Amino acid sequence: MTNPQRENIGRLVEMIARRTATEELIIFVAGNSGMLKACEKIIELKDHPDAETRAWFTQRCRERHVTPRIVWTECGRLLAIFQPGLDQEEEYGLLGLGPLATTAEVKSAFRKLSFRYHPDSAAPTPENTEKFIAICRAYKKIIEAHENPTEKPTPAADLPWRTGRPAPQSRQKRKAFALFAAITVVLLVISFAATRSYRQKAMRK
Repeated sequence: MTNPQRENIGRLVEMIARRTATEELIIFVAGNSGMLKACEKIIELKDHPDAETRAWFTQRCRERHVTPRIVWTECGRLLAIFQPGLDQEEEYGLLGLGPLATTAEVKSAFRKLSFRYHPDSAAPTPENTEKFIAICRAYKKIIEAHENPTEKPTPAADLPWRTGRPAPQSRQKRKAFALFAAITVVLLVISFAATRSYRQKAMRK
């Protein structure tokens, strides 16, 4: 890994560690050359064969008080936004399943499809062979994710965006509540003053 790549990864980790709003992260990645590549490199570091490189990345995260898992999740979200072809639900689609499919459903679908496209039971065409390989690859990824739920990535579409500012509707509600509270206080003050004035006049009589 080159020094510019390490520098970009460090900058990206720092931005994520600040709990930067999602839309600001998108602008940051879009406006800085090499940041999308840095996202890809960070995802690669998850299973990087070089222990020293993984240790370097983990140390950068510790220095910024953020876990590597959070950084991986944010980078996966950014890659899904900028590169829709990397959708993590694609493996489920190859098996004809949705992302909430159980392990039993995954295994059942794999058995049916693998038999259908296996070279021993299907016509030996390049299309069938390619399909069989893709199904096996997808099955392996899904089963590994099911067996290691802490490492299972969350589909980017299901992740809530962190917003830097409250939505306009929230502002309106807050303003309306503040106005209501102010009017209530004024009415209470007027009511208290009128009651006190009435009592004082009654005592004079």
